[in-house]
This record gives sequence, C-alpha cells and structure tokens, in this order.
Amino acid sequence: MMSRRQPGSALKPFAYGLALSLGARASDLLRDEPMHFTNGFSPKNYDRSFLERFGLDGHRVVLHVGRLSMEKRLDIVLKAMVRLKQEEPDVRLLVAGQGPAYDHYRSMAQSLGISDRVVFAGFLSDEDLPKAYATCDMLALASTFETQGLVVLEALASGTPVAGIRCRAIPEFIDEGKNGCLFEEDSCAEGIRRCLVRASSMKMNAVASARDYSVDACTTKLLKAYDLAADILAKDTGFKFWSKKA
Repeated sequence: MMSRRQPGSALKPFAYGLALSLGARASDLLRDEPMHFTNGFSPKNYDRSFLERFGLDGHRVVLHVGRLSMEKRLDIVLKAMVRLKQEEPDVRLLVAGQGPAYDHYRSMAQSLGISDRVVFAGFLSDEDLPKAYATCDMLALASTFETQGLVVLEALASGTPVAGIRCRAIPEFIDEGKNGCLFEEDSCAEGIRRCLVRASSMKMNAVASARDYSVDACTTKLLKAYDLAADILAKDTGFKFWSKKA
C-alpha cells in the first residue's frame, strides 16, 4: 500500500527482500500488484439531538476525529479556527477523541481565545461516532501521520465532505471540489471554508466515493486476496486449503 502511495519508496524492496529471507520464493511474490484494504463502516442518519447535547444546534460544525496526540496536528485546525472566528462567526469545532495531548490542546484553544468555539467531546462510543459523522457539516483532518485515513472514509460514507491536509494517505481519498478539499499546513482555514461553502453539493459525491470501502466491498476484496494466495500455493505444491464459492 505504501509503495503505491510513494513510488520509488524503500518499502516494497524491503518487504520483498524480507519475504525471500524468510523462505518465500521469488516466483510466489507479486511485486507490482498491491492491494488496498480497510475496515468496513456502516453510517447512520442525521440526528439533531446529537448536536443539541453539545450545545451546537444552529451552528455549522466542523468535526475532528482521532486520538489526541501531537502527531495528529490538531494545532493546525485550532489555528485555522482563529481565522474563521472573524470570517465565519457561526462555525464551531467538535473534537472527538482522547489521548496524551488532550490537556495540551484544551489549553491551546483557551490561549488562542477560541475555547467558546471548540467543544472537546472526549471519546465517542460506537453508537455516537456515526451520529457525529452524519450530523456535522464536514470533517477536518490535518494529521501528517496517516497511512490510511480511516476517519476520512467513515466521514465520506456518511455523506460528510472532508477538508484534509495534502499529506500521505489523505489525498488518495479526496477529490478536490467533489467530495472535499485539500489544503497545505498554512492554508487549513481556507480549505475548511471551501468545504463549508460547498458541503451540501458534495454530499452525494462523498457517499459515492466511499462505496468501494463498504463492509461488503472490503470483504469481497479480502476474499479475492485469499483466493489469489491459494491459487499460487496450489500451483506450486498441489495443496488446496481454500475452497472458492461456486
């Protein structure tokens, strides 16, 4: 997956060499056909009571989901909220997640003068998280550490457009202006603004772009991968351990 994302990276040769050192034969390895899997996600419908619980009803709400650690770069989104405070006074930020930097980010919001515009919701249950995706206007993600960006897919599956930083896995899933917007570290506020302006028109595209990552689609891809591995083994040894469905 990473070798597809970063052409010429050392990961693919390293993985290939490691497999050989562990006894695999070169003829059994498919070097140029990477497969991309993710966990499936089942979205929910809009639920106004979810926003009311956090005092956010009547506002446009930007959602941030993730473990609160320094590499997630919530600081970029918080600084963007400072700019949006004057330009988009009705916008609020809902931060869902816990982590070692929780207190740091809360203090940062206060020092930036936006504590009245940021709600730290803490950890959201499996029941509430899909409600958050479906009910907020958009998701913002500035993490420079994402190797897949599962929260992006979950938001898109919920019909929620995404403003994401142009880094690592995130650009793979965002089609600029269609299901979300991409931004650089210093242009997060503008990315959020573009996404908010077109949020309603991007909802259908968001859902469509996530269909390849539904539970059924991911299960089908995984079964195909098992079938491929079984075919290679059967061809090499004559041993069949995986029976395909008729």
